Amino acid sequence: MRRFALLEPTTLEEALAALSGDEARVIGGGTALVVLIRNRLLAPERLVSLDKITGYATMNASGRGVYLGAGVRLQEIERAPLVAERLPFLATVVRHIGNVRVRAVATVGGTLCEADYQSDFAVGLVALGAQVHVSGGSGARVVPIEDFYTGPYATALEPGELVTGVEIEPLPAGASSAYLKHVTGPVTDRPCVAVAAVLGLDPSGRCVLSRLVVGGVNGVSSLPLRARRAEALAAGSRLSVDLIEEMSRLAHDDADPVSDGRAPDWYKRQMVRVFCRRALLAARSRLA
Repeated sequence: MRRFALLEPTTLEEALAALSGDEARVIGGGTALVVLIRNRLLAPERLVSLDKITGYATMNASGRGVYLGAGVRLQEIERAPLVAERLPFLATVVRHIGNVRVRAVATVGGTLCEADYQSDFAVGLVALGAQVHVSGGSGARVVPIEDFYTGPYATALEPGELVTGVEIEPLPAGASSAYLKHVTGPVTDRPCVAVAAVLGLDPSGRCVLSRLVVGGVNGVSSLPLRARRAEALAAGSRLSVDLIEEMSRLAHDDADPVSDGRAPDWYKRQMVRVFCRRALLAARSRLA
């Protein structure tokens, strides 16, 4: 392993200054970065730890939703009463990530910026319409989660920028959700296919909210697939079994999986249909 300098700034301004240059990397929990360094896939000259920045690991109420600082550990999301009250769906998604040891150290910012195309976290954040807070030398900005992921293992962060937090609004009152993850290895593995389904009905029983997000099948793009044709089909309709079957078929047709060590592309495509149907039926069963 190549030697590197570890910098521990105590303010955001110091952290941004330390990130100047091409040979600096931010380290959060290190669950992904350390593996890359050990395998000599990365060789940074400087690692910038954000652990000592005041407020960087803050979790608090934001309007009706929740603001998660980039330094918040995934285990905190899993256990926080505030998240359980306002964002129970996010807590469900986080429980599917890795294992207890991983969640105890992995951070919000690190998990976001790893930008792996097989990510539970990204699927949940897209389904919830999260907003990513970013800071850099030119100031602060907010990036919608669907604009944050720009390609294979790529994000919208400019050189010298870092994620400071994520803001998430709760689902509308009466909405239901389901998250299903299919793995072909250990249960703690990254998803071969992951599906987030969110549904809401008006008083007459017709669908007024439909989000269907599928992870791991949008090529190798870090952005999960938003099955918009399926969502549009549900709008204003009653959620019959036949309609859900057709929504699942549309998601299957829109999927563009790649073959990898978890499964061949044809298998993943079939699992999109299976798990979209299961997730939609599960979300429908939870509607008031």
